Amino acid sequence: MDNWYFEVNTLVEDGSSLFVDQNYHGNALENRKNVVYVRPVAAWQSGAWSAARGDKSNLVNNAYGYQSQSGRWVDQSNRTGYGLTMSWNTLKSDPQDGAVVNLSTALLDAADETDFSAGINALWHRVELGYIYAHNKIDQFNMAGVTQRMRWRLRYPGAGAL
Repeated sequence: MDNWYFEVNTLVEDGSSLFVDQNYHGNALENRKNVVYVRPVAAWQSGAWSAARGDKSNLVNNAYGYQSQSGRWVDQSNRTGYGLTMSWNTLKSDPQDGAVVNLSTALLDAADETDFSAGINALWHRVELGYIYAHNKIDQFNMAGVTQRMRWRLRYPGAGAL
């Protein structure tokens, strides 16, 4: 067990406050109850090799969402994320010529949205090069809400949220 590390993180708060101006994809969010996010993490390290895996999920249904144009409540608080990082780091054993290579991937499975990203980066002799790929699939986006917010910000700069 010396090579392993485990932790569980939690967050309890108004879930709509996690979004800029409590707005999500053009919809003004309404908070009904606090979210309870739980994120277990497991990490392993042996020599130059390491890996970590974490999952995050909200345990509270209907915590925040918005009213559709027809007046129906749309829950946006159903969100689960997954992440994995693997590394090879020889800088500790060879500070002069060592290298670091990281490979990471993440997936968000949310109401009306699925986001995926993967990245790789390498560091050697103070030169770092990396690449990140991302693909976001958003099923619902309210352009009317975005347009209204843009008009407000242009008309009243510095006035804060609509």
